[in-house]
Amino acid sequence: MQPIEPELLPEVIPTLKEKYKNETPEQAKARSARYKKAFAAYDAQYAEYMSTLHQQVHAYKRDAMASAEEQDRKKDTDAMNALESSISSL
Repeated sequence: MQPIEPELLPEVIPTLKEKYKNETPEQAKARSARYKKAFAAYDAQYAEYMSTLHQQVHAYKRDAMASAEEQDRKKDTDAMNALESSISSL
């Protein structure tokens, strides 16, 4: 939230009442609108971050599964080759 609206940081929020104690209703309305836009921007950035994170996790799972399958195929191939070798040496 810092780059979007520093006033909405948890450590700053308790100080806002004092900071804006003399603001007019029009100023309060403008500040409220600014905060609303900030939350919308934050929500959009958060959604984008989560989407990217989910894509990365999916890619990691896919790659991990492909690696495990490749290792399993190699073990099977090695076992089959050893079996064929044993049979052909009889």
